[in-house]
Amino acid sequence: MSPLSLFQTCRTKWEEWVLAVALAGAALAGALLAAGAILGDNAMHVRRAAAMPDSRPTELGVSQVFVTTGDGVKLSGWSLRARNSERSRCVIVLHGIGDRGANGISMGRTLGDAGYSALLADSRAHGQSGGELATYGVLEKHDVSSWVNFLSSAPECNDGIYAYGASMGAGILLQSLASERRLKAVVAECPFSSFAEVARHRIRGFFHETPWMGTTAARPIVFGGILYARVLYGIDLGSAAPEKSVAGVKTPILIIHGDADDNIPLEQSRAIAARNPEIQLWVVPGARHTEAASAAPEEFNRRLLGWFDAH
Repeated sequence: MSPLSLFQTCRTKWEEWVLAVALAGAALAGALLAAGAILGDNAMHVRRAAAMPDSRPTELGVSQVFVTTGDGVKLSGWSLRARNSERSRCVIVLHGIGDRGANGISMGRTLGDAGYSALLADSRAHGQSGGELATYGVLEKHDVSSWVNFLSSAPECNDGIYAYGASMGAGILLQSLASERRLKAVVAECPFSSFAEVARHRIRGFFHETPWMGTTAARPIVFGGILYARVLYGIDLGSAAPEKSVAGVKTPILIIHGDADDNIPLEQSRAIAARNPEIQLWVVPGARHTEAASAAPEEFNRRLLGWFDAH
């Protein structure tokens, strides 16, 4: 074979190899983006928790209330009045993903015993609230203001409105503070620093036996999910970032996070707290996700109620 023929043969084989690698890479990228689209759609369409029997809220002394948001979504909440209180103070309670407000009745009773009326809100696309999509704060942060508007005219809230959020509810609450300044003080338990970061954490956890694979796959999968939500629904899940929202916020913020939380790791609360030197962070030894009240019940109540009382 002549040198020219050998060169042409090698070049052909090199081109074939490059083409094969490029096609394999494109197929892998497409698969990861498609996986992201599926996960993104599942994240936004949350299965609603089962409703409690109609008689149960009344038996527990809870009344249902409603408010309509600026974009026309009817939200449901459960109102629990304080007992034997000389002050008129209210706390909005925001639940986690897949939960519902009425499941927070024990929290409402704790607040009620301390002189705070409680509003246990059903997040949009949860419980008995309207809405088809969970957006992790993109839309829900404005819903917090809708509830504040509603409570502002309630006599039992004349002395101030406060808020507590857990998990997704904590992330929503922190995002609302960039524009909602009427809350006297807030407590956020186990918030996520951003939708993108918590999504990457979950994907890395799925590949726990091959962590390098999880780290490699997480970013394109999350990118695919965020792109899908933006194109199909016009929702920028990439903007759901409590870490960015708290910068410069003057509302007193207490963050509670367990050091045994493998659902949303403690590092995400640390990242949020690092954005605002006024934020106080209580790390609860041995507490798993949103289980600070179980791990340290007396200390939890003391810190929660003490934070509100101090402001």
